[in-house]
Amino acid sequence: MSTTVTLEKAKQMAEGALAKARELKISISVAVVDGGGHLKLLYRMENIGFFTAKMAEVKANSAIAFQRDTELLEERFAHRQLLAGAFTPISQGTVVVSMGGVLVRHADEIIGAVGVSGGTGEQDVECARAGAACFQ
Repeated sequence: MSTTVTLEKAKQMAEGALAKARELKISISVAVVDGGGHLKLLYRMENIGFFTAKMAEVKANSAIAFQRDTELLEERFAHRQLLAGAFTPISQGTVVVSMGGVLVRHADEIIGAVGVSGGTGEQDVECARAGAACFQ
């Protein structure tokens, strides 16, 4: 039987990301998706723009779509901005090449992703990793 991202697990991961954000003294939005890129949970902290919520979800979906953390995508496409920029209109806004989407793995199987938006790219990655680490 395959392990999945349940609502309870999604809450644990989101809380891990939010705890890291509080530690960094930033406000974020955090999205958790399952292995198919379906939204399980979305939180938006106070004092943060509404757009960060959509961006967090898109970052999580991008990690699932490319089967890698979005930080690696940003590095991969750093010198090919035209190609990277083409993903957004082609995917109708469901894929972005931007730091903050981190895969969740269980027994070497990709079972979901955590997406974070609101801080710098590095802060988003730090928060998303903290959330993904909470999967047990």
